[in-house]
Amino acid sequence: MVKTVPSSGDFEGRRHASCPGSYPAPMIAKDLREYKPFSLRNPKRDGIMTGGAGRGCARRSGGRENEAMRTIYLAGGCFWGVQKYFDQFDGVLQTAAGYANGNTGAPKYGQLKDTGHAETVRILYDESKISLAGLLDRYFRVIDPFSVNRQGNDAGTQYRTGIYSEDPAALAEIRAYVRQAEQKFGRPVAVEVGPLKNFCPAEEYHQKYLEKHPGGYCHIAPRFFKKKE
Repeated sequence: MVKTVPSSGDFEGRRHASCPGSYPAPMIAKDLREYKPFSLRNPKRDGIMTGGAGRGCARRSGGRENEAMRTIYLAGGCFWGVQKYFDQFDGVLQTAAGYANGNTGAPKYGQLKDTGHAETVRILYDESKISLAGLLDRYFRVIDPFSVNRQGNDAGTQYRTGIYSEDPAALAEIRAYVRQAEQKFGRPVAVEVGPLKNFCPAEEYHQKYLEKHPGGYCHIAPRFFKKKE
């Protein structure tokens, strides 16, 4: 299945030539760019999620090779753009586009509207180089936090926004961050926060899609692919 590309326009009434069909992040999200990141207390955490090669679902690792390595799962609309966006930051060690928190084991892309999965990017990162709060700062720059089951031109439950983790300490910090965001906005956000129930890597076709197809569909504005700290 191919992403639907709009025939014209975007939120600001213009198309980005360098990324056909792309949309800039909603203006409301810029309020979070001034957020002062939370201080991380480096809590002890149990294991990291590993996905293995191919389409194997994630399983908890028996240990960590590096105490600074952490994993977070971010759903922010079409995973093509979300993966490309996070790949550019120092401290992000590995990403994988996939399907999270659905009702079946290993879905195919065309089944997502029925399986309840969200298009999600698994991010393995080095906490000594980039913090969880730093990743969340960047995440909120490129989503519409109030949109329900829709980002850019993509609509459906698979395009919902969500932040998932298997680490209770990380979830507590994420929830605190989101509460602060809601206070900043003055209203609730539609970003789902909760434990990771399941994650399966997407088909190889979807991995690093915009690296393989630079002119491909993208709901994130091109300006966000220019590295920002």
